[in-house]
Amino acid sequence: MWTAWYVFHLPGVHIPSHLSTPILLLILCFGCAWGARAASAERRAAAWAVGLFAGLVAGMVNLLLLGSRVVEQPQSTGEMIEQANRLSPQAPTIILGFLGLCATVGLAGGSLATIGSARIYAPIPWRSLFAVVTAFTLVPLVIAGGLVTSTESGMAVPDSVTTYGSILVLFPLSLMAEPRIFFEHTHRLFGTFVGLTTIVLACWSMLGDRAWKIAALVALAIVAVVLPFALELVGLLPLAPTIAWLAIAAMAALGTLIWSVLAARLPLAAGLLLLLVITQGLLGALRVSEISTPLAYAHGVLAQLVFAGAAGLAAASIGAAPSGPEALSEPTRAALRLARALGPWAAAAVIVQLVLGAGFRHTSSSILLYSHALFAAVVAALTLMLGVGMSSDESPDGRRTRRLGHLLLTAVILQVGLGITAFVLVSGRSARPIPTYEQLSTAHDLPFFEAAFTTSHQALGAGLLALTVAIAVLSRARLARKPT
Repeated sequence: MWTAWYVFHLPGVHIPSHLSTPILLLILCFGCAWGARAASAERRAAAWAVGLFAGLVAGMVNLLLLGSRVVEQPQSTGEMIEQANRLSPQAPTIILGFLGLCATVGLAGGSLATIGSARIYAPIPWRSLFAVVTAFTLVPLVIAGGLVTSTESGMAVPDSVTTYGSILVLFPLSLMAEPRIFFEHTHRLFGTFVGLTTIVLACWSMLGDRAWKIAALVALAIVAVVLPFALELVGLLPLAPTIAWLAIAAMAALGTLIWSVLAARLPLAAGLLLLLVITQGLLGALRVSEISTPLAYAHGVLAQLVFAGAAGLAAASIGAAPSGPEALSEPTRAALRLARALGPWAAAAVIVQLVLGAGFRHTSSSILLYSHALFAAVVAALTLMLGVGMSSDESPDGRRTRRLGHLLLTAVILQVGLGITAFVLVSGRSARPIPTYEQLSTAHDLPFFEAAFTTSHQALGAGLLALTVAIAVLSRARLARKPT
């Protein structure tokens, strides 16, 4: 629903409410119907009750978006001094009505789930499924962040913690008519949404497995990261030590996350993912407050590494889900051994490529651009070898392996085409200034056509990294299972 809302409100799109609202409600209805059908098939609860609960929860989460409509709607950012965080008189009625509508739609979805017989033959590993959902919530965040960079919108909002003085979820929709403000603010909204999903996943993993010591360590680590940022924010700690500490925390968390995913220490991995998401958000806030290109560079690269970490955690969670021993044919084992050996190298190459690409996007350095273009040959060779090796498994039990191989090959071919197009569009052009919030009215026009291709190229690159990491982790997990 969030992604659909984002698309409907993109500059130049503007789907009217009488069309967008029914579509969003249909998405909610079908989502609740699927969840209710699956839960009722496992005899966990009545379908209507699951649908009702799911609709109500979805409504509460979507209040984060509705907040932009229940506040006073000023016509300019200058009016925010007086009108920030001021709810409209109809706000309570709108909020209660919205929650009631979402609950009703969820109930309808749950009722639809009772039609026919549920064809589910095995219990659903719900925690593993939610780990996959968490990884996918980072997709729109990566795309939104890419659009911020591609459209030079990173400084459209002057404050780092609030938005023109308003609480993040209460920023008026009327002011999002300015495209650069829309891109920057919605990027922050998606970051909040990712934060919510990672909190739920971390709590579910640690408390579900009664990993109390891990929970305590993760809580202490979060405090150790947030406290220096808060002290810097109020002027009690210099900037340089704060950035250095956040960098150390991010690198340590990434390294430990890799180990915990490979060792299938999933509660620890989920807690570390939450720590990384928080650290990433703090770096983004410092990037705005300090107007720092190096911090923007670090923020962009870390976002894609966090996405890859979430994909690795989701893959490890699927691999660790109880499904019984698995008998693998020799062709499938050979394809999995290739993926286990080549996957990490392919992922490492993609990381180097992303670092080079992000460097050009933030500095417009021609050296980085041509290095990025030349190193693409190495990345293409490794990922194509991996994809062809997995696609060549024709054994009956190799269906999942073939599908992943075909998906990887398709992504690589599409990425090469996007890369060539993006190279043609950006090569030779001079660096464009990033307008501050004071310069929005006189800023250069948004490069929509160029931004569409460069952002697609950047986002698919992040997807390639996540996919290669998931392939390597899944292959390792499947090979570790003892055959029947």
